Amino acid sequence: MALSSQIVHQRIQDSERRFRLSRSARFLMGGAAASFLCLVVFLTLDAWVHFGAAGRWAGLCLTVSALAAGAAMCWRSWRARISEAAMARRIEKAAGGGGNVLISAVQFDGELAADSPFRAVLFNEMRDPFPQVQW
Repeated sequence: MALSSQIVHQRIQDSERRFRLSRSARFLMGGAAASFLCLVVFLTLDAWVHFGAAGRWAGLCLTVSALAAGAAMCWRSWRARISEAAMARRIEKAAGGGGNVLISAVQFDGELAADSPFRAVLFNEMRDPFPQVQW
């Protein structure tokens, strides 16, 4: 199945968006889990030692700071853009050695003129690596 340049770029952009979403969700879930762990440890220690007001404020700050750190890392990873070449490398790696055709297509497409016959040849020879990726 021959692919066009527009289809490849659109699929890579969609893949990049999904990758950023999954990576940021992992940071948010990690921050929430760390916050929950801090809360459980703090409440257990508070039931055993009976912290005063200062100890409870410290526990609250620790719990909230773990959640805030996870949210900050989530925001930071969501905002970071991944280049098409880097995303193509990830897709080729996940597709199981597609011969680097997608990487070559992305790199050549950025350097070739719009009316270059080599562009059509490159995309006509490329098979679709996207269905082989285990998202």
